Amino acid sequence: MGFVDDTRKFNNQNTIATSLEENVIMDVKKWQTVSNIVAGKLNLEKCGSYIITWKYDKKGKLVMDDTTEYNLEIPDINGAIKRIKSLKSSEAYKYLGVTTAPNENRNDTRKVIQKICHTFKVALYKARITHEEAYLALHIFFLPKITYQLPCYYMSENEMTNMQKIYEPMVISKMGYNCKWERSLRYGTHGIGSIQIPNLYLEQTIQQVMFLMKALNNKDMANLMDNVLDTYQFQLGIGNDMFQED
Repeated sequence: MGFVDDTRKFNNQNTIATSLEENVIMDVKKWQTVSNIVAGKLNLEKCGSYIITWKYDKKGKLVMDDTTEYNLEIPDINGAIKRIKSLKSSEAYKYLGVTTAPNENRNDTRKVIQKICHTFKVALYKARITHEEAYLALHIFFLPKITYQLPCYYMSENEMTNMQKIYEPMVISKMGYNCKWERSLRYGTHGIGSIQIPNLYLEQTIQQVMFLMKALNNKDMANLMDNVLDTYQFQLGIGNDMFQED
């Protein structure tokens, strides 16, 4: 799997060349030629690649092998040999604003969200704004920026709670409330003391459900999603649909 100027290319073992590395290089060269034809230029320094292999761990669980070593080199438009960045399955890559690692390692993802939360906190601290403007900044500036990424993440409730602790007291203070406001009354849209602060863990879940529903109702993806769900159902060994109550 490679990334080329916000374009993903997937390659399997059973393709034209004898090795997966050769197939990836052929794909990149093809993309480079197409870019040159339309007066574009492939920036090889921005390209990255994963070669994903699987192995069984000590418990017999199938996991991604993080020790695979490989080297991908390709000549640029001037004939100079450039090396495409090789990434381990535990290393995250930023693609269309989303930072994730193939093997679900959350360290880099966590750092990205922490940075967004900290930047928002600092901006609020420096801003001379009214209570209403603080509320708008939370819902119009911060929330869309972070919810855009949430469907692709899988942070735990504890991790998301720690993220919120970075900026939440500052938001509450700027909205004119005591920063020690009861946590159970901070979230939701009810009228019993709620100050309507979004809960990031719940937002992550909501966005993931919405993303899944869109995929299931997309005519181009519906069959693929049905096959994926059927496979999971088979692996879990359950008789009913995963979304069906007992």
